[in-house]
Amino acid sequence: LLDTSGNRTANTFTWSTAGNSIAAGHGNLFSQSYTAALTLTLQPIFSTLGIKFVGKNYAMSGMTSAPQLALCMEQVYGSDVDVLSWEFGLTDAGAMSAFRAYQWFSRAQL
Repeated sequence: LLDTSGNRTANTFTWSTAGNSIAAGHGNLFSQSYTAALTLTLQPIFSTLGIKFVGKNYAMSGMTSAPQLALCMEQVYGSDVDVLSWEFGLTDAGAMSAFRAYQWFSRAQL
């Protein structure tokens, strides 16, 4: 829970989900998506610790991890993310999968 200068922030923990329609929860109610279920489960626990838990679902149908999303992570997901969950198994399979995974993870660690 640090800001970009390495200072403590105002007790907020942000979980962001990226990926394709599986991660987005398409085919289910939004409240049944992984991010919504995680938020519903963890908010009361984090709250008892004095931390606000925020879950953000940025997953979209048909999206691949690279190059667009990998090169624009801060613009898409913001700079206040503590955990970035990645699920592109449906769209990143095949010949380009190693390249896309390398590009995604090398950018995600920045």
